[in-house]
Amino acid sequence: MAGDGEVRSITDILNLPLDGRARESGRPAPPPPPPEPSAAAGVPPSLDQLAPLPLAGDDYQPHARLANAPIPTIFFLDKSQLPDGFPYACLERVRLVDSPQAAGSPILELRFHGSVVTEVRIEGRNLAALCDAVGRHLVHWVRQHPTGRDGGGDRSVFIRQITIREVKS
Repeated sequence: MAGDGEVRSITDILNLPLDGRARESGRPAPPPPPPEPSAAAGVPPSLDQLAPLPLAGDDYQPHARLANAPIPTIFFLDKSQLPDGFPYACLERVRLVDSPQAAGSPILELRFHGSVVTEVRIEGRNLAALCDAVGRHLVHWVRQHPTGRDGGGDRSVFIRQITIREVKS
């Protein structure tokens, strides 16, 4: 490495670039790879980047952005807009069931076991993708619309009502 009797310290040697061509030619090492894309670039947030739970006055979003890995807890915000959390480890069943109303959308039904068995029913529209994401443990929170009135009909998710009840075994 050192030519013409040149002596280098161990620090100089350890700080040499790892690219052999750059080392031999004396050229600088290639630039480092670009940083990982951020959540703003369309990559789902990691656990430490999850958005906080929404507050009562926040603009309505039916659920959190999907995480990029399973998360430990899912929170539901019903008409009171106060969070009620359940560990995904206790999620026993996720399913869509027929609405009792003739033209109603399917209802997302979740069942959690633990010291008490709890059923969460989510009524709204376009819930199939939410069902899939909850089944994969990727949703941090789900929020009922503050008024429950759906003025839409578009293809976005809308949550009219969240009902949480203990099930008698």
